[in-house]
Amino acid sequence: MNITKENTGELTAVIKIQLEKSDYADQVKQVLNKYQKQAQMPGFRKGKVPFGVVKKMYGAGATVEEVNKIVSENLQKYIQENKIETLGQPIPNIEKTGQIDFDNGETFEFYFDLGLVPEFNLDGLNDLKVEYTKIVVDDETVTKFIEDAQSRLGETSHPEVIEEGDLIPCELIQLDEEGNEVEGGIRNETSLDLEQIQLKTIKKQIIGLKKDEETVFDLMRAVKKVSEITKLLNIDKDAAGKISGNYKLVVKDIVRVKRAELNDDFFKKVYPTAEIKTEDELREKVREDAQQAYSSESDRFFTISAMKAIDEKLNISLPDEFLKNWILSTNQENITPDQLENQYSNYADSFRKQLIEAKLMKEFDIQVTPDEVKAYIRDFFTKQFPVDEADEEANARMDTMVNSILQNQEESSKIFNQILEEKVSKVVKEKVQIEEKEVSYEEFIKLATNAN
Repeated sequence: MNITKENTGELTAVIKIQLEKSDYADQVKQVLNKYQKQAQMPGFRKGKVPFGVVKKMYGAGATVEEVNKIVSENLQKYIQENKIETLGQPIPNIEKTGQIDFDNGETFEFYFDLGLVPEFNLDGLNDLKVEYTKIVVDDETVTKFIEDAQSRLGETSHPEVIEEGDLIPCELIQLDEEGNEVEGGIRNETSLDLEQIQLKTIKKQIIGLKKDEETVFDLMRAVKKVSEITKLLNIDKDAAGKISGNYKLVVKDIVRVKRAELNDDFFKKVYPTAEIKTEDELREKVREDAQQAYSSESDRFFTISAMKAIDEKLNISLPDEFLKNWILSTNQENITPDQLENQYSNYADSFRKQLIEAKLMKEFDIQVTPDEVKAYIRDFFTKQFPVDEADEEANARMDTMVNSILQNQEESSKIFNQILEEKVSKVVKEKVQIEEKEVSYEEFIKLATNAN
């Protein structure tokens, strides 16, 4: 067997694998011997069919199977032993390989195209300036959280008549211009919060209704927000943006919540493990938790911004034509060449981001161990369900929950990537110059949305 590599461009190469008969003959013979032991033909007992007959019948197929196996194994072995860093996977070069005659040939040549990882370094990160958007937790945010918790933990009643602030389980039915229900039209059972109604005249129209009573109004004019329409009608965003005309609202129930009082019982329900005695202490705890949650969002956005800034600074080249061919060869049913051409910049951004992350991990020895993943999961559950260290039974239940998540490949991979992202973000924070900018949560959402 002879394996050679030839560079075909700055970031591309071709590997040639040449097999002689001696490289595969023994393996093929072993396969045919197995076939012979199982072969059954008229005039012969099982396992007594002449080897020559078996070879004539199955020789080409066995050769194809064994040759492909040998080629695949040695291709990967050659890449690993020669420490060739590749993007994607090797692609068989059909044109160079040509048509192989497994029936009559003895020497076979195979060609594979490679995309090579570009060389680059992380010099100059210290000179890079990246904005860090710190979300400020304002009083309004704290108040809203507390009011939501008061409603969630409050007393629920079902009054006869709708009043301001009520929640209305109802059915919404699409009507035509004559006021008739549209056959096959939209109808959905949902819950309407009166706060969703932006038009005062329509809100007055609903207030005062009783169970089983109904009213008609223009839903889009009343609600105005497409995001709310999608929830109320259970339709996608595009469809919600196109709705028009009147809908009938049929009241199914009326739900009124009396907010829980701000007392010791409420404080304990909201924060079971914290010692909170006053509203001021509650507000401070809410602000602290919100800031921690917001910090995670700020960190994620910072990492995205930093990666883009590093990418722009490094200007990493990619073997674009190879990658396009590789993407098409691995996604034949999901993407067309025209679609790929339009979307390739997104693929390229993703490849460069992965290369930068890999370089950071290697250069700064960033690793995530199985113990870290396990500790992360346990810490998450402990915050939700505090466990006394002395309670063996509770700790055993906790271990069962943790192990259940660990055995879920998809979930454990998500947690692994989350920890990895946090570690990468920490390193990047230490290396670049941070320019902090304080914003409200609403401003942050706009920034993050526009960045995407």
